Amino acid sequence: MSVVMIRPSRPGCRVLPVAARPTSVAIIAEAALSFVGLGAQPPLPSLGQMVSDGRNYLQLNHWESTIPGVLIFLMVLSVSLIGDGLRDLLDPRLRTAVERASAK
Repeated sequence: MSVVMIRPSRPGCRVLPVAARPTSVAIIAEAALSFVGLGAQPPLPSLGQMVSDGRNYLQLNHWESTIPGVLIFLMVLSVSLIGDGLRDLLDPRLRTAVERASAK
């Protein structure tokens, strides 16, 4: 019974690894647009806007730009690593290649 319920939902799981790259690109695009002033307007918080606001104070308070920049980097990295991990876990072609290599 559980095989019947799991099998139809498996093709839908392939969407998650494929969506990792566009999600990373969207995070970077939003931060870049906010950095140049074309993103979210001032009442809404944005990491790109925080980096832009903090660049005027780099000599005194470098963390005002550094911390949002590091957060952008960590978000993009984590989305990419989760997408790669899901791809490795859910791709049947990759799984059979690993099984064949370990059987030798």
